[in-house]
Formats: sequence, structure tokens, C-alpha cells
Amino acid sequence: MYIDVKMSKKGEIVIPAFVRKQFKLQEGGNVRLEVEKDEVRLVAPKKDIVGWIREHAKKHGKPSNQILWGKEVEEEMYE
Repeated sequence: MYIDVKMSKKGEIVIPAFVRKQFKLQEGGNVRLEVEKDEVRLVAPKKDIVGWIREHAKKHGKPSNQILWGKEVEEEMYE
């Protein structure tokens, strides 16, 4: 399936509501752009980042605002 979207002057695009709902994307959430030669793919995380941060913080006895985005989080979210 292909969906055409417009890009703003700032390079922003709007992800249609039905796509956001299908992949459980929320405002302020992360998505990944995979860039290869002449192709760009938008990849949704496989896990809920907010839920993962809360779970990880609780597991390690830290406040959730002290969990930093890093390789561990990236691997959990997208792989």
C-alpha cells in the first residue's frame, strides 16, 4: 500500500490517523527512518516506549525521568 503525504517547508510530514492508530503511534513518540540508496522507510517501534521506560525504571529502582535513550532502549524498541 502507498500513501502520498505532503511535506511542509520545515520538512514535516503528517502520518494519517488510521496509520497512527494501527501502529499505536502517539504524539511525542519515536519512529525510525531507515535510509537506503533511493528509499526511506518509516519504522514503528515494536514496543510501547512509555510503558517500557516505566517498567525499566521500576525494575532498576530509578525514577522514569532518569532513564536515558541509548543503545539498550533502541534495541528493545526496534529489533
